[in-house]
Amino acid sequence: MNHCMLEVLVKKAPTVRFTQDNKTPLAELEVEFDSLRADDPPCAIKVVGWGKLAEELQNTVPVSYTHLRAHETREER
Repeated sequence: MNHCMLEVLVKKAPTVRFTQDNKTPLAELEVEFDSLRADDPPCAIKVVGWGKLAEELQNTVPVSYTHLRAHETREER
């Protein structure tokens, strides 16, 4: 299993919507993090979580600096 953790500034609070079947929640939020070079502007990305993670994002992520587990995968064998 691979993990990536980022320390980011949450720019906007998460918004939640549902899939077409109205069963799976999706949370979207905008975040930014410092670039590696001092002269470059911060990098911005959109984070999407679904299912239980979407509910967790909506309930616990404030607009501020925070740690997000940004990516988790499982290797299939």
